[in-house]
Amino acid sequence: MSRGFYTPFSPKDEAFRRLRVMVTNREHWVVKSGRTKNRIHRWLDIRFPEYRQAFDDIFSDRSLATLRRFPAPSDLLQLTPEQMVQIWGEYMARPGGVRGKNKALELQSLARHSVGDTTALEEDKWELRHLIEEYERICRIIDEADEMIEKILPEIPCSDLVRSVGASVPATAAILAFGGGLT
Repeated sequence: MSRGFYTPFSPKDEAFRRLRVMVTNREHWVVKSGRTKNRIHRWLDIRFPEYRQAFDDIFSDRSLATLRRFPAPSDLLQLTPEQMVQIWGEYMARPGGVRGKNKALELQSLARHSVGDTTALEEDKWELRHLIEEYERICRIIDEADEMIEKILPEIPCSDLVRSVGASVPATAAILAFGGGLT
């Protein structure tokens, strides 16, 4: 220090500190979301490996409704396509039409030829139900964190500048929370 090799410490403004806390907390929940998603993928790999052929995004509304109500191939084969569409209607605004019926037929076709494990199925369905509930709860927490971050960002003068180059709200928050102001 006597030779001038130091950086003066200046505590950050309160908004920066609040932003850092929210970004850190949000990151925790994003990691937890990834773990939960991986467990759902594992469940499908064991029980219904063909499922991903029907859904590009297994976390879409229709897919989550399917996994909630008839996740195993044997569950799908007990329903008619019309019954499946009707059940999807409990979770979606527009479940039916040609697209819905085609998806139901595709799932049933995949279920007929599934090589998934069927032992201890009820116990595994219990686990899946809780994994989906946990995933949805975590998504709500992340959304809430994003809302809180969006309320803090206007308090930081340079946040608009970072956003102007196309950075998302979480990316902007992370840059500012850990990099500080641009001044």
